[in-house]
Amino acid sequence: VVAIHGLNGHALNTWTDGTTIWFRDLLPSLVPAASLRISSYGYSSEILSPGAKDQMLDFVLGLLSALETFRRSTNTKNIPIFFICHSLGGILFKKCLLLANERKELYGSILTSTRGVAFFGTPHRGSGSASLSKTCLDIGHVFYPNLRSDLVQNLKRTAEELADIGCSVPELLQPLSIVTAYETRPLELLKLAGIVVGRESALLYLT
Repeated sequence: VVAIHGLNGHALNTWTDGTTIWFRDLLPSLVPAASLRISSYGYSSEILSPGAKDQMLDFVLGLLSALETFRRSTNTKNIPIFFICHSLGGILFKKCLLLANERKELYGSILTSTRGVAFFGTPHRGSGSASLSKTCLDIGHVFYPNLRSDLVQNLKRTAEELADIGCSVPELLQPLSIVTAYETRPLELLKLAGIVVGRESALLYLT
């Protein structure tokens, strides 16, 4: 199991309630027959800085390289992988699939070993009349209420790349077991932001 956090997230804090890290402390008891090896990928999630597009590629390469090195060193290259992704971490996962498919000689075993993914509040498209760019900006404003104009433009460019990823990846997602969770009401702390990633934005609508 590999967890990937989203914007302004943290490898452990994103998945923590009090002192409980749910995928470490709760998940194993739900599947007692499985021998789970759980990892969480941490990266600098300030993706609103200049060069965000290049940073996304760096994050993806970092994850693929770390996974490949670990699986090779532990002789576990054929062990199935299930990803857990929060928010824009789900977009990084989709980019991982694309890059692993493009560079099969390096990361092919990761692609073929990936069995499923759980998306928690990942914006796969815009919602209603809102574009994907608008949805991503809403996510950005939740964490950075006073976004500077240059950072808004950086996030818009990032959103354009996310849309390109969304158009390219469906055939790689088709064989996977997929779980999708989305917001049905705003968080108490963020009521003014409303629902940021709702049903229409979060569902993949794969055919």
